[in-house]
Amino acid sequence: MVASEELIPGDGYNYHKAFEVLQSNPESVTAEQLAASMVTAYNEKYKNNENGWNTLAAIKTSALGGLATALKTFTTATQQATNSDWNLINQARADSTKFKSKFLHDLGNFASNLVSANGLTSSIQTAAGQVIQAIQGSVLVQTEASKAKTTGLSIFLPNNAEEYKDYTDPETEKYFQNHAAFAENDRPSPSDYAV
Repeated sequence: MVASEELIPGDGYNYHKAFEVLQSNPESVTAEQLAASMVTAYNEKYKNNENGWNTLAAIKTSALGGLATALKTFTTATQQATNSDWNLINQARADSTKFKSKFLHDLGNFASNLVSANGLTSSIQTAAGQVIQAIQGSVLVQTEASKAKTTGLSIFLPNNAEEYKDYTDPETEKYFQNHAAFAENDRPSPSDYAV
């Protein structure tokens, strides 16, 4: 899969350059080679883009199951989070790289902020470290991002409960509700963290 964390500019891809790899022997080109060619062509076109739109990445979809497992481990670890932990999680979100859609944050940057957060419960830090490892195993190649601290994958992390209202995945909804409540200073009690 090839996707961008940030918006793709209106003039889009340089398709001629992106598909150049197919010219000589197209039947021998792997999906990974084609994806890498697309990312390289995009990087060449947008490497000096002043809007920071150079965030294209090729993702190994076969590795996304491991990322989903790491994220589930992380959300499970946060179910025992203290008020102090939620302050640190909220700060990690606020400090992570954001994109044009204000709800999207770089997932690896968010997780890195948690790993380095002094005072965060160790099980949450460990789980955040597993998320970073899973991202590294999922991202085949990414552009030299013109925005600082991008890792190739973003995550939906709105600022408050109102921004979460359309999120309905029952597996992680409790995490998002607790995070949103804390972000609004309406801190849930520890018993509210149970799934």
